[in-house]
Amino acid sequence: MTAKQRAARAKFKAVVKEASKLRKKNPKLTQAQAVKQAWAISYSRERKGKKLGEYHKDTKSHNVNIRVVSGWKKGETHLIEKNESKVPGKKNVRVTRATKNSLYRKPGTFRNFSTIAGLFDTTVIKDIDQLKKQYFQLAKKYHPDAGGTTAQFQNLQAEYEKLLNSLLKGSNLSQDQKDNELVIDKAIRDVIDALINIEDINIELIGKWLWISGNTYPVRQSLKSAGLIFIKKEGKPYWVYKGVESAGRGKAAMEDIKRKYGVFEIKAPTTKKIGLIPKVNKTKLKYGLKRLTKALNKRPI
Repeated sequence: MTAKQRAARAKFKAVVKEASKLRKKNPKLTQAQAVKQAWAISYSRERKGKKLGEYHKDTKSHNVNIRVVSGWKKGETHLIEKNESKVPGKKNVRVTRATKNSLYRKPGTFRNFSTIAGLFDTTVIKDIDQLKKQYFQLAKKYHPDAGGTTAQFQNLQAEYEKLLNSLLKGSNLSQDQKDNELVIDKAIRDVIDALINIEDINIELIGKWLWISGNTYPVRQSLKSAGLIFIKKEGKPYWVYKGVESAGRGKAAMEDIKRKYGVFEIKAPTTKKIGLIPKVNKTKLKYGLKRLTKALNKRPI
């Protein structure tokens, strides 16, 4: 082994060790993310004493080493993101982050749903997002505060939960991830129930932020006290609930945010009455958002 090879091996081991430390500090990091950060730290330490133009001499071995540490074996298929280069000898599948998010957020297929469905039109439901959209539309029809009866709304809730469980059973998520999806779902439904009387409300879950737009002026104080903040983006007003803090997301273009994180939108049909949020619903909204934050922080996206 030459001196250059020994130096490269020592550097490689140091990066692996640094990546291990980073993952201990932040368990949410994937192995690939930790290794990339470790290489960045390694390069920054080496910059002292180097001349301009010499910093990227090891780019080729750097890329190879990342893939070795990530556990990718020859011949395996793996996903590469937009700015990553292809790996020789492997079946490379290019994928964007939005696609990864949708793969995680829309698990499963229906099984025996014809025996469950009564109120829902399952012929147009292909994933969890479409199920939630239809639930919101039906809730505006059958909720006691919107002209329906308690019995009708209870039937809607029961049918929805059966369909949701049917979707999750067909997914490749772990049991903890399935349980967490149910917590997220319950929290979102509590938010919907709290806003059920408001005309033309749009609710979008983009990544880990909840964006509420439309006719929010009558309930602006209630939304503010529940923890939402007001943002005006591209001339359109939004009330935003940050499930997790992000420095740049509030400044980015809306279409770029949706493309990057994926979006789940529920749009309320027009109703005849405009109401303020009752006191009991304010409490439901506040605690629903708190539970939503905890559950979203457990998501890997």
